[in-house]
Amino acid sequence: MAGYSILLVDDATFMRMAVAQMLADTEFQVVGEAANGIQALERYRTLWPDLVLLDVVMPEMDGQQTLVGLKQLDPQARVIMASSLGEASRQREFIAAGAKDYLVKPYEQERLLQALRQAVQA
Repeated sequence: MAGYSILLVDDATFMRMAVAQMLADTEFQVVGEAANGIQALERYRTLWPDLVLLDVVMPEMDGQQTLVGLKQLDPQARVIMASSLGEASRQREFIAAGAKDYLVKPYEQERLLQALRQAVQA
């Protein structure tokens, strides 16, 4: 089974670890991590991952600014937004800005995998 590379972007180390653990025995491989949007853009430039799982609320550069930056770097970037805030209006904004999906934390493994699989097939 072919694998897909993922960049995890979340300011919470425990959240990045939890997601990496959820993806351990799947077709998705975590190739990089970032704690804020500035790091995310730097890592994207060097790794060119298949997918980015991007937290909305982060210091220095939030998820919305990071999404815009990723889309400028690579219009084909596949980004899935994630937040503990599940406001529907914000979800629509992110999808309109180019995100493939919007997940509400804490993640359920099946929902996470479903979003990732849909994103790589789109």
